[in-house]
Amino acid sequence: MSYHFPAEIYIGGPIPRALLEELVGVIVADGASLEDYGSPCATEESLREAFREGAVVSLYDAEASFGQFDALEAFLVKHRIPFNRYSDAFYEYNAEAVFYRGRGEPVIMPTDQEGRIRIHAEVIAKILDDRSLDTPRKLDAVRRLIAPTGTEPLAPIRFVDALRAKRRTHHA
Repeated sequence: MSYHFPAEIYIGGPIPRALLEELVGVIVADGASLEDYGSPCATEESLREAFREGAVVSLYDAEASFGQFDALEAFLVKHRIPFNRYSDAFYEYNAEAVFYRGRGEPVIMPTDQEGRIRIHAEVIAKILDDRSLDTPRKLDAVRRLIAPTGTEPLAPIRFVDALRAKRRTHHA
């Protein structure tokens, strides 16, 4: 049985120009909206326009399977396109945020229903009580816990040619 609950995804950063049509097709197949939850699904034309505006593109789905955009997220990771995804809690599934910045693996963080990252107090207390760490290292460990690498804000969309995108891939 598949549960369907709200999720939103934000796409930004460099996108190889040659992938735009394929990206638009993946989004249309997912049935996401550019407006808000419950709004009509985005069309190919509305998506092309949204991407050409050069801002971060926001997509919504009130009935996302398990609160995810499976095909879209897989496409974005495969092609190293940065995104953030936020999912609501539903039954035994906790709310979460997923951050991907075009390299490595997506970072998954538990959140509250407003999308704020949650860290259990016991985890922070364990770091603070660790006698093997001096104060600056404790503070650094807490900072990495609450804002790990890969969760920095998304950059606006900019199109890049395939050659430059490949070069970026090899140097990442």
